[in-house]
Amino acid sequence: KKQLRLEDTTLETREDRQTVRFNLVNTSPDAQKIAGHIFVIQLHAQGMGVYPTPKATELAEGLKFNVGESFAVSRLRPVEAPFVLAKEPRFLVLLFSREGDLLTREELTGPFKTQGNP
Repeated sequence: KKQLRLEDTTLETREDRQTVRFNLVNTSPDAQKIAGHIFVIQLHAQGMGVYPTPKATELAEGLKFNVGESFAVSRLRPVEAPFVLAKEPRFLVLLFSREGDLLTREELTGPFKTQGNP
């Protein structure tokens, strides 16, 4: 059973930016703190974006799990990932443990709760 769940996903659009937000919820039975690294990947017709934005040299070598945004969650942790504006984006959320094990891989395809200007 998954120990982490994504809840309350929203997509905010403002001018030339989109921000995907969600809550990372710890669902482990004993509420043991879970720590690791988060990546959010935006996929769209014009290409892709990665949060956190890797350096060009890191991207050329392939993404390493430990350059993602660090997280530690006992109950709930909000996540906010900004991207350039894209039409009909999909998002892929990857959560890795501190040791590099893939904890969660979840695709967010919408429809999203929206905030801001559509």
